[in-house]
Amino acid sequence: MDKSLVLLNYREAVLEGTDEEDNTMSHAREVVNMYMGAIMGDPIYQAVIGSLFYEGNRVDIDYKEAFFWCLKAAEYGIGMDEQQYYVGRMYELGQGVKRDKIEAVEWYLKASSQENILATARLSELFLKDK
Repeated sequence: MDKSLVLLNYREAVLEGTDEEDNTMSHAREVVNMYMGAIMGDPIYQAVIGSLFYEGNRVDIDYKEAFFWCLKAAEYGIGMDEQQYYVGRMYELGQGVKRDKIEAVEWYLKASSQENILATARLSELFLKDK
């Protein structure tokens, strides 16, 4: 099975709470392995780690850490619309980074161009709010 598919399936299991592995040490090893993959520059690992820190799933919410890893993954481009949305959201709300509406819109546009519904909705709300 493709590594990216395995990671995305793992992430979905964590988000849904269906992770069959209740062993805390086993889970910690998996997170450390993903973290090491992120450090080594793998955008899939960066995306998963960034999402985990942003959403606070199995790790404490840490917006600075989330921003760092989501930005790295978002810069990869294609297929990273969720991370582009997160980067836009963090810029919009000032989570882990200084609030910057222009940067937020730029990242929402990148995510929206990849058909990310949340980014498209945020853009609509921001433009309607400004009128």
